Amino acid sequence: MSVMRSLATGSRNRVSDRRSSGTRAALHIEPKVIHDEAPSRSTVVRWSKWFREGGEQIEDEPRPGRPVTKTTSENIEEVRL
Repeated sequence: MSVMRSLATGSRNRVSDRRSSGTRAALHIEPKVIHDEAPSRSTVVRWSKWFREGGEQIEDEPRPGRPVTKTTSENIEEVRL
């Protein structure tokens, strides 16, 4: 898990924990909890809305399109065959 993804997941968890207090409370608390790594206001508002509407999954949904690939010598050999 990347550092940014880890921070985002942790931030979403904190917003979820405070969803009963509302978006304003989450906006007020978030910067105090994680300081310089705090998500933007628009991100907190979006996450609060998501949790208020019953969203519980904190992992990203699968996205359409080509999957991420990695160029390795094994992959190159597979394509050549």
